[in-house]
Amino acid sequence: MTTAPTPIYRRTNARQRWLTGRVQLAVGAALLLVLGAVGANFLASRATSPESAVSQYLGALEKGDADTAWKDSTIDSSALGQTDGSILSKEALQATLSNGRPSFANPQVGSAHPTSEQESTVQVAYRRGGVEQHATYRLRQDDQTKHLGLYPLWRVVVTPAAFALRLPAGMGSASIDGQAIKLTADRSQRLAVFPGQHRLAIAATSLLQAQAIRFDATEALPKLTPVQLDVKLTPAGQSSAAATIKDAMTRCAASGSLQPQGCPQSFSSVDSLRDPHWQVVGDPGTDLAVALDPDHGLLAKGHFQMILAATEPVTGAVSHHAVGGAYQAVLAASADAVTVQSLGASSAVPPLSRPAAATDSAVRDAVRQALAACANSTSFFTPDCPQFHVLNDIQDPTKNVQWHLSGDPAAAATVTFDGATALIHAAGNFTMTLDYDQRLVGKDYPQHAEDSGGFQADLFWDGSKLVPVTISRPN
Repeated sequence: MTTAPTPIYRRTNARQRWLTGRVQLAVGAALLLVLGAVGANFLASRATSPESAVSQYLGALEKGDADTAWKDSTIDSSALGQTDGSILSKEALQATLSNGRPSFANPQVGSAHPTSEQESTVQVAYRRGGVEQHATYRLRQDDQTKHLGLYPLWRVVVTPAAFALRLPAGMGSASIDGQAIKLTADRSQRLAVFPGQHRLAIAATSLLQAQAIRFDATEALPKLTPVQLDVKLTPAGQSSAAATIKDAMTRCAASGSLQPQGCPQSFSSVDSLRDPHWQVVGDPGTDLAVALDPDHGLLAKGHFQMILAATEPVTGAVSHHAVGGAYQAVLAASADAVTVQSLGASSAVPPLSRPAAATDSAVRDAVRQALAACANSTSFFTPDCPQFHVLNDIQDPTKNVQWHLSGDPAAAATVTFDGATALIHAAGNFTMTLDYDQRLVGKDYPQHAEDSGGFQADLFWDGSKLVPVTISRPN
């Protein structure tokens, strides 16, 4: 029978146990520090990554947080050389976001793709208005500002948008999103702004009404967003423009040419008409419309009516011709007056509507009176009348010439209106008989003849009444 060995017991004092515990705690703390540093480094690098910068920037825009969006972005100034000025301050960004904040629903931020040592691109998919959108954002590393003094920040590179605007002379002061801007009159200018919605305001003057225009500048430079002003005259401006155009038309009427330069009227004829005189009918400012033309500035358009009186080369009689059409005038506005810079014919003017008072009945009455006046003629040929008679022997003297109108040709006349020329036409058929005495071999012999055919009467409306111009035989 063997005896079990006696166990050996080692005594550990309290100091040894305390030292062992401290070592374990120190090792654990060091391990935690290492793990914490690694985690903090990971989190810090993630917080300063291009992807994070894009997310923060888009979130700030959506919230209207201009301060954060301003800090998370940098402006690409390389494209500003293509503009005449810029409105790109933090205050301007806040004003842009106040006009309308963009929406980025369900944003899906992709991984960054380095394009250089300092730049990367990040693609983002989001929904706007129920439609999926895709955008690529460019980011640039900012080595001057570092997170925790160690990690360089990434900033979204914003390429400005730009709009083009031509402000005619005489218009009031201009502002964008409440910020005053200085523009050179009568010159197209390009101004850089933040992408988004903007408000253009033009102050009123005594001649031009105030304007407030909202527009979206979404295209990045070098593309331009055109902004078209809707110029409207005040009552005083309308009166000034109408008066200056009427004066210009009066000067054109004083021309002794069938085709005067710098004027809208023109007349072509196979006959060599002599001594032309023009007369303005009505008010050429009645249908005056003023708009802003990209090439000419303030451009006025309307219609004119003129009567040409000229001497016939064969008979020596003075005949009249109706000339009407559209005109355009380049205007210049000052503080208190509108002046005409140039005047000419135009084809790009909407046609006139027929005057309500120029009814068929009223036109036929005016033609009836004109035909009656033609029948009172004592000549074989009368200017502005349809009838004529050719003598077999013009050497034989005649006298007691009398025309007689048969029936009422105006009653069946067809009346039309030409909105391009403002001319009223009445077309029909007439018959006139002619009695006269012709001296043959020393004795007067009664003669009888007849003339018939179609006629066309040309009339204008001068704003208050019909003005018959001529009644001719159609070709």
